[in-house]
Amino acid sequence: MNYKTLGLICAALILQGPAWAQQSCTDGQVFNPDTGNCEIGNGGGGGDGGSSDDDDDGLTPRLLRFLTPENGDSFASGTEVAPTGRTSLTNVQKLPLDLTVVIDTSQSMLAPTGLDNPDTPAPGDTFNRLELVQSGVTRLLELLPDSAVVTIVDFANIARSVTEKATDINFDGVPDPGGSLTRTEVIDYVNTLETVGNTTNFGAPLTEALNRYSGGVADGFTVETFDRELLFLSDGQPASPNYFSQLNALPFRGVDPLFVSLPGNSPNGNILLQQAAGISGGQFFDFSGDAKGLLNAFENPSEILYGITSLEITNPDGGTYFAETDAFGNFALDPFALNEGNNLFSATALFGDGTSFSETLTLVGTASDAAPVPLPATGWMLLSVMLGGAAWGRRRRA
Repeated sequence: MNYKTLGLICAALILQGPAWAQQSCTDGQVFNPDTGNCEIGNGGGGGDGGSSDDDDDGLTPRLLRFLTPENGDSFASGTEVAPTGRTSLTNVQKLPLDLTVVIDTSQSMLAPTGLDNPDTPAPGDTFNRLELVQSGVTRLLELLPDSAVVTIVDFANIARSVTEKATDINFDGVPDPGGSLTRTEVIDYVNTLETVGNTTNFGAPLTEALNRYSGGVADGFTVETFDRELLFLSDGQPASPNYFSQLNALPFRGVDPLFVSLPGNSPNGNILLQQAAGISGGQFFDFSGDAKGLLNAFENPSEILYGITSLEITNPDGGTYFAETDAFGNFALDPFALNEGNNLFSATALFGDGTSFSETLTLVGTASDAAPVPLPATGWMLLSVMLGGAAWGRRRRA
């Protein structure tokens, strides 16, 4: 499915709204509120196929990408390599993740879900909507690699936010100064959220997120240095249509948004979240009647939120197997000793909508008398080992 096309179709369904929504643009373009012009958005989305390019700048939209080593890199023959990559139903860049999670904290989030809450000491206690989101977001954040940067935006009639600053944002090996929160403190912030106010104002959190994504933001979290993703969680219908221009600006800030309808949301609330996904070129997920499904989505977002059902790897010797992914589609190949000459690795991701996307990586084995040295594993690869028992992927050998 082409989510950009879906976005344009959904946007066309909106009959009333601010001036930009009625702006006439040619096919394939949308109105950019930052410039006042019709343009092609910079944000997520993918294609129906693809392969590695020697001059890949890492910013071209792709659904599957090898990340390390670089295509065409050379190593002494016999060196064991374990290439890494990432796959997503939106867009994959050669960048660390900058994730913004928007959480509705209006009074309606106190409504019960009927789903048992194993985190409480009293048996039979059930999650309310906010507790369900807190539990799920906590699990999600615990799965993220250290290189990711997380922002939490909570809102009712107004919005507030906290941001985690990566310990080494420029990857120079020196911890960066600053007073931002640690990952643990961000998780603690999520778990201490309380409901405030009776108004659901979508414009406030989207403006808060866009302020972070605008040019010149603190800490250098720009589209050139981070892969921007936004997860928007709400159980309510917005009080006013004051958020359309913010939605339209998201793709121009390089943001891939996911809009999630929480348990108990109304049919009209679902429609408005679906339209929000369409306007911003994102995706919509309806868990309004499925509290357990929402919790499962947080436990395994690569499959449920990102639509990845399998990832098949073919080694240079023709052997095939299914690789595992972490929460956001990161994967590592099994170690392989390079042969002399070109070594072609290929990966094919199958998505839940029936589409697939393939990518190849060529590494060169060179003649050398030096003893081969295995490449070190990255931090997230070690995370994958720890999470292996809960992974969805299955393996088979040719």
